[in-house]
Amino acid sequence: MLRQYLSYQKNKIKEVRAKAKIKVLFVVGDVSMWKTELLYKAMLKHDRFQPILGTALITADIPNESLRKYNALLEYITKKEYDYIQLYSGNIQNVKADIIFYQQPYDNFMDEGVSYRKNLNSLFCYAAYGILSLAPSKKNKWISDLLLHRYCWQLYFENEITSKLNNKSYLKGQNSRITGIPFQDVLISPKSEFVNPWKEQECIKKKIIWAPHHTIPVSENPIQFSTFLDVSDIMLLFAEKYKGQIQFVFKPHPFLKRKLNDFWGEEKTNDYYNRWATMDNTQIVEGDYLGLFKYSDAMIHDCVSFTIEYCYTKNPVMYLIKERDINSHRSELNKFGQRAFDLHTHGCTKEQIKAFIQMVAEGKDDKKDQRVQYYNDSLLPPCGKSACENIINAILGQANLEH
Repeated sequence: MLRQYLSYQKNKIKEVRAKAKIKVLFVVGDVSMWKTELLYKAMLKHDRFQPILGTALITADIPNESLRKYNALLEYITKKEYDYIQLYSGNIQNVKADIIFYQQPYDNFMDEGVSYRKNLNSLFCYAAYGILSLAPSKKNKWISDLLLHRYCWQLYFENEITSKLNNKSYLKGQNSRITGIPFQDVLISPKSEFVNPWKEQECIKKKIIWAPHHTIPVSENPIQFSTFLDVSDIMLLFAEKYKGQIQFVFKPHPFLKRKLNDFWGEEKTNDYYNRWATMDNTQIVEGDYLGLFKYSDAMIHDCVSFTIEYCYTKNPVMYLIKERDINSHRSELNKFGQRAFDLHTHGCTKEQIKAFIQMVAEGKDDKKDQRVQYYNDSLLPPCGKSACENIINAILGQANLEH
């Protein structure tokens, strides 16, 4: 089926580029992971595109979480006054999209009827929902050679380092385009464009995000980045200890609560989340986190995607990891990610976390200059343009951005 589709694709590309209006469908199910919004907005303003926003339930999540995220998405796009259609198995083909962008590239993420396999009359393009920091390897094949990647006409990458991931895939990089990704445009946007989500305090306090990953050590997690179970009590302790100096946000990965429900049970999990929601100097943020980043002073995390993303703030950042795991984790990263990881403080013990929090409280930062240099050298989209401009030019065939 793939070979047949790739043969069909060649003629479809010519047909689409010849159209006066190119119909582009963005399939979205979770606002926190929708990272092509700026591209959607850029296409709304462009005379060659007719972008359409399509919403669909995430079937990979537990039903109540999927519905909660879906309702949050509808609330967000309604507030933004975006037009949208609700997608399901029977109606997505009626859109007759020339190009489809999926929020995430995984099979079984949404209903089968919404998937690329049921929409082979369209072209597929994909921009990652996070910046690629992992190195190509058999273990990390899931980031560079998923089935949707093979069907894509164009895959968009931040730079030559991340584009080389796709050179290991089935198509050997033939569908790679070095454009930057729309999420980079968001990350470099000025703070003034974002709402400050931090709740008010009785005095000025430093603002620290704690963002634990969902890969706690349970059987369904072949990759185990998360240190949550090691530090969950410690972080609550420090939130209480520094309540006069520090304001904390608990920013868990969207899948963490489901994993904890299975591991801890719902009662303990809900009690834990409630603690973060109700203390005077703490809160939980589970949706969009960009305003959170922009108005923060530091972050503590163990999430690979945040390794580079938070460097856009140029603020102090700590990666929670055991000493024995630092070198092995670093070897899993590409050169782009390794440089960002080296700009983190590393540690996982109570004493190491306390030292980092104390440093932030005192306004110290011994890696500031290196982070500014990394930002200027590595974090901006290529060609002196925004990633969205580069992607639009790539679709229209107006720039040679192939690798």
